[in-house]
Amino acid sequence: MAERVSHQPRGEGVLQQGADILVQGEAAFEGRMERLRALLEEQGLDAMLVTHPDHVWYLTGFTWGQHDYLLVRGDRAVLVVRPTEYEEARAGTHACEVRVAEGKEMERMVADAMAGLGAVAFEPPSLSVQRLESLRARLPERVNLVPGADLVGEMRAVKEAWELELIRKACRVFDGMMEEVVPQLRPGMSENEMAARLEFAARCRGADGFWFPSKVVSGPRSAFPHGRPSAREAGAGELLTIDMGPTWARYPSDATRTVVFGPCSSEVERIYESVRRAQEAALKVCRPGVSCAEVDRAARAVLEEAGYGPFFIHPVGHGVGGPPLVAPGVERPLLAGMVITVEPGVYIPGFGGVRIEDTVAITPDGREVLHSYPKELMVL
Repeated sequence: MAERVSHQPRGEGVLQQGADILVQGEAAFEGRMERLRALLEEQGLDAMLVTHPDHVWYLTGFTWGQHDYLLVRGDRAVLVVRPTEYEEARAGTHACEVRVAEGKEMERMVADAMAGLGAVAFEPPSLSVQRLESLRARLPERVNLVPGADLVGEMRAVKEAWELELIRKACRVFDGMMEEVVPQLRPGMSENEMAARLEFAARCRGADGFWFPSKVVSGPRSAFPHGRPSAREAGAGELLTIDMGPTWARYPSDATRTVVFGPCSSEVERIYESVRRAQEAALKVCRPGVSCAEVDRAARAVLEEAGYGPFFIHPVGHGVGGPPLVAPGVERPLLAGMVITVEPGVYIPGFGGVRIEDTVAITPDGREVLHSYPKELMVL
């Protein structure tokens, strides 16, 4: 098909929820490109081929990107998209040229844009072997595709002030959604129905999507940390775990609350209180300079002392929209501007699970918990 190129991205539709934030966002894209170019120069690389959808969005504002290519060179950036995405990319993309192709023509167009380059980094986790080999077969002489470090992911680790405000908005959507819907939940409702009610309430509050598939699981299924909603109906006396991540202008929240349909057993109360104290202990140590491993240890120690250590089966947290992983053995220090989750949990097979999670911003002198929804045990 004939090549179409847009040299004048317009910007409508990116970060739609506020004109003040939109202006800051437009200025940010050029700055992000320049930061990436500086990192490439430091590492002796001529360019980077960006294929992770979140990284393409972070650098350009383009919100699709699953099978598209962004080539960032020292002199320009080129985004190659399919025909179905061209008009959207042209209308809402920044800091790059937008070109359109389909099928193997996409690889040819990307390869042509690499003319004159030497070492070009690519992102291994998001570029399939098939696409990589198709690109290599079309490369100009001298161009060498090499696996690259997670440069864009590292750029995303520390948020700017306007990014933090968007994450706060997303967290407020979660809180409002829970305040509205949780009092309506009853035994006999299916997990699917409860998830649908929650997602609808989030959309009505301005969420433009969800960072991950919603996890709404009840009874013994609440022992599945990544369980998806099912047709199972919740019963009296059962735990219900709600883990959701409404997004605002694509910036995510991530929070979990566990409630119980009455009556509530003493064992549930004991597990819940242990998890609540574990989260409190981890939050207390969150501040710049503290290692990720230390945050994990603080929560893990509480659960081990309570006898639930073997049932805490995942790291205590992770970065929100970028690194770091908050896990055993990760000695990387927290930095002001990072946003992480703190989410200890106990999962007993055949019985159920409890997890309490907040999105947490690391501030210059400590931390800011971005959710206000209560964490006391709630019996419905």
